[in-house]
Amino acid sequence: MTISRRKIKPDSIVHTDSYRSSNALDIAAFKHYRINHSAVFAEGRNHINGIENF
Repeated sequence: MTISRRKIKPDSIVHTDSYRSSNALDIAAFKHYRINHSAVFAEGRNHINGIENF
C-alpha cells in the first residue's frame, strides 16, 4: 500500500481484477473498480488486459 500511495495520485481511477490483495486499495484516496474475470471479461471498454499489453 505504501508504494501504491506514492505512485498513484489522489482522485485517480484504478482498475484491477478481483484478486483478494486488491481489497487494500479500497481505503485509498483513489477510485478502485474491480472486474471479476470468472464472471465477465470486461465491463464496457474497461478491462485490465490492456495494461498487461502495455
